[in-house]
Amino acid sequence: MRINQKDIDWLRKIFPNLIYDQKKQIIAGELDFCAHWDEQMGRLEFKKPVKENHRIIKGHICDVFDILILLEHNKGYSNGWPKVYEIGRRSETISIERGLARADLHFNADNSCCLGINLDPLSRMTIQDFLYGLVIPFFYRLAYVERFGLQAAREDLWGEYSHGTSGLLEYIDEMLKIKNLNVGRNEPCPCGNRKKYKRCHWYEVKATISRLKIQA
Repeated sequence: MRINQKDIDWLRKIFPNLIYDQKKQIIAGELDFCAHWDEQMGRLEFKKPVKENHRIIKGHICDVFDILILLEHNKGYSNGWPKVYEIGRRSETISIERGLARADLHFNADNSCCLGINLDPLSRMTIQDFLYGLVIPFFYRLAYVERFGLQAAREDLWGEYSHGTSGLLEYIDEMLKIKNLNVGRNEPCPCGNRKKYKRCHWYEVKATISRLKIQA
């Protein structure tokens, strides 16, 4: 993932406590966010606290995590994404206090965050997409588990793949099912998030099919 001046300016404005080090090709510091899971829309909403009957809704969370992002490929990518680490050791505390294995919190064996699966080597994801689409949702879920428990996170939030190889197979199966629906590129994506297919899962499906052909 390459960072240009526009990305740097955006990062300084939106996340002033995250520092980009060009020489080391890392982003490190405090990731702060406020978000809640909108079940009807099927996505995280990044807004000020929302109230229902004059009470802040259960799923609204404002939090801060100390993180490290490795941007260079030769420093090791995880599932095709830049590796992200929670360096404040808070995840260890959550794991101990909740009696959970690290895998239940979606951490890899090297303690990097398991953000998802990316089979597209030419991913067009920007740092903005990466933070809002993968990194913050990961830490939002972690904060949700800390507050309400793992079972609540599984029941209340988005569906998730299993950790490791099982999750990869589940992902491939889902992409193949979407492909078999023969959805037009300008039609709504079958995942239900109201985006056009070409702006949602189209690239992922295409990359999955391409990867399967290469390995066959």
